[in-house]
Amino acid sequence: VDIDYIADITNKTIKEVVQDLYGSIYQNPEKFQGDLRFGWETADEYLSGNIVDKLRAAEHYNQLYNGYFDSNVRALKAVLPKSLNLSEIHITIGTPWIPVHIMESFIRYLGNVRREGFLMHDEVTGSWEIKDKYTLARMGDYTKVNVTYGTYRMDALQIIEKTLNMQVIKVMDETINFLGKKKAVINEKETLLALDKQKKILEVFNRWIFRDEQRKLELQEIYEDKFCCIRTRQFDGSFLTFPMLNESITLYPYQKNAVARILFSPNTL
Repeated sequence: VDIDYIADITNKTIKEVVQDLYGSIYQNPEKFQGDLRFGWETADEYLSGNIVDKLRAAEHYNQLYNGYFDSNVRALKAVLPKSLNLSEIHITIGTPWIPVHIMESFIRYLGNVRREGFLMHDEVTGSWEIKDKYTLARMGDYTKVNVTYGTYRMDALQIIEKTLNMQVIKVMDETINFLGKKKAVINEKETLLALDKQKKILEVFNRWIFRDEQRKLELQEIYEDKFCCIRTRQFDGSFLTFPMLNESITLYPYQKNAVARILFSPNTL
């Protein structure tokens, strides 16, 4: 919002313009440079995006400038996205925002694995890797890893790794066709058995993940920081006038909002 320009075409002072537009515009504390003329944004722009980050900034600068940003703090608090209980959040093996240490803790619990630092997660590609799976399997509880939650063809660690990477569980056999060429085919019996073990692992995970109160709080904080902080921008075109519009046509509010979006957003399709 160009306050100098508005003051110039309305023959008003900077202060008068700001007072007239109060509530329709907000001064972004991270952009205002200590000057009344700078950092102004329309309400729909300022009160959207990462509201949590904006509120933290507003509270910080409000304290720094002795209450100058009181109205920002109030407005941002009024539009904070609703917090969710963990019961409303779907978490499973492979949920990308679960911390590595929590997922690794589950693997240690499931297979009685007495080692740390074996689980790797690449946040760029989203891929997971259990390092030294076969060594870990030998170090863990044989019955749990190979019988209760795994099979002799696919142990629990292999099943977990595939589940983390959203890969299909398949046990393959190698056969030779009549031309003497090798061919991989699905072993249906072993695949069904591995899928049954995967189901058991998921059931145990669903019971385990919320059992610890500290873990519940950590997951809730992570989820809220990542997903409950964003407010979609609500474009408001109610103030727009259309001097060249056919007099027989009256635009609906949503059409005016669409025009506002086109005017203020560079990526409207």
